[in-house]
Amino acid sequence: MGVPEKAQHGSRVHLDTNVLWPLLTDVNRDKDLEEAVRRLVYGDPRPTAVVSFPVVGEFFSVLYIKAENKERKLTDAAREFCRRLGSGDIETVNFGTKETNVFKNAHDLISEVSIDPTDAIIVASALEDTGCAALYTTDPGLIGNLSLTEMIRKMCEECGRKSFSIRPIN
Repeated sequence: MGVPEKAQHGSRVHLDTNVLWPLLTDVNRDKDLEEAVRRLVYGDPRPTAVVSFPVVGEFFSVLYIKAENKERKLTDAAREFCRRLGSGDIETVNFGTKETNVFKNAHDLISEVSIDPTDAIIVASALEDTGCAALYTTDPGLIGNLSLTEMIRKMCEECGRKSFSIRPIN
């Protein structure tokens, strides 16, 4: 499963795990973040909201750690995830069309920018989606990270990509 052909004009945005969170669970609820995510996902113009498999994996791993009633919360979140997929609110992608590029770029991000491996694979997956304009996050380790911004600029330049950015959700 690669990047769908649909919407290869930059109207796709990837969601980081912390942005997916309020769409799928009420654990550690943050009303301001919920509202910001709703504006992004249902706004006008409405972008195609994409979650990569690394984001899905991290989401359910963190939910398992944080939830008190694990079985119920995991079941509820899985149902909500499937409902949102079915309704078209979100789409999923694996690691892009060229998995080896994703893993190479993640390795480069880890070694040159020193970001967390999970964050590196999430950023690299979004970068591989050529129709993706941005990765939305609340992660302070990604937002405003000048080394990361410069590395992304170089990666985009090397592959002939116009632009990609990491953006705070607000």
